[in-house]
Amino acid sequence: MLEDRHGRDPGLPRDLGDRDRVESAFQEQPENRTTIGTALVDTATEVTSGAGIAITGTILATLFTGDLATSHWSPRQTGEFHQAVTVAGLTLTTVAAALVGWGIARTRNAAADQAATPIGDTVPQDA
Repeated sequence: MLEDRHGRDPGLPRDLGDRDRVESAFQEQPENRTTIGTALVDTATEVTSGAGIAITGTILATLFTGDLATSHWSPRQTGEFHQAVTVAGLTLTTVAAALVGWGIARTRNAAADQAATPIGDTVPQDA
């Protein structure tokens, strides 16, 4: 297996904590599908990380007045910072929960549609 300078497989996403679970999921895939799967997972990880940082930074910039790099904050700035971090965390949690709910609903609808399809009407996967 190829490894980068940190001992990780360069085809696997960097931000996932459960590396073994990801590797075992891709070991089940046919050889020609694993690179597509790892690319999709890596892209999704990078996009969501970037969106999270952008959302958090926007909320922090909106709610915090003053210079973040200053060594001495006033009590008002400290309160603003704590409020901004709390709002950003709750916003990201709400967005993540909404996406999970949407994914569950979509999966259930797809499963119901698949169950309603007569066996003779299915299209072979390798066609």
